[in-house]
Amino acid sequence: MFGHALRGAVERALNHALAHDDSASNRLKPLSQKVVHINVAELPMPFVFRFMESEIMMLGPDYEHVDAKVTFSIFDAPLLMDAAQATAAIQAGKLQVQGDPILLQQAADVFVKLDIDWEELLSSVIGDVPAHLMAKKIRALHKPGRLQEAQGRVQELLVEELQLAASSVDFEYVKADIRAMNERLSALESDLRKLQ
Repeated sequence: MFGHALRGAVERALNHALAHDDSASNRLKPLSQKVVHINVAELPMPFVFRFMESEIMMLGPDYEHVDAKVTFSIFDAPLLMDAAQATAAIQAGKLQVQGDPILLQQAADVFVKLDIDWEELLSSVIGDVPAHLMAKKIRALHKPGRLQEAQGRVQELLVEELQLAASSVDFEYVKADIRAMNERLSALESDLRKLQ
């Protein structure tokens, strides 16, 4: 029930944003009737989008007929912004892609290239001065390097300050422990076979 309500809210918000971008329909038309499955490792459920000519529709996580699927960590999301970085990330195993990678890039462009006059949109809701200040903050987020800076800060917060996520060093220790246990298990299996 919660997932259905969340999908509905996200769908409405994205369609509202797309409706305020004059060039969105140009990016949506080539994707018409295509279905893209996006799985972010840190989120509890995937996002499945069906693209229409002027809007998107969110489908349930179990929808099977998809044209392209991508799985990645939220920390690797900035790699999706650039085709060269995305290709390198696929080769490095940071992005798992099924289907047409060009379709995934076009789908990302629908949202990444949103061109909205935030000031005009917000002024009718919160007033001119607060809208101007918020629009200024939104424009600052679109500056090159801001997403990577935010990614680094979020990773630092989750790993070091809140200790909610393991660091890469912790993962290496766990991998070494698993390798050692596998070696001991293999030796034990070998000894058992000799006894039989």
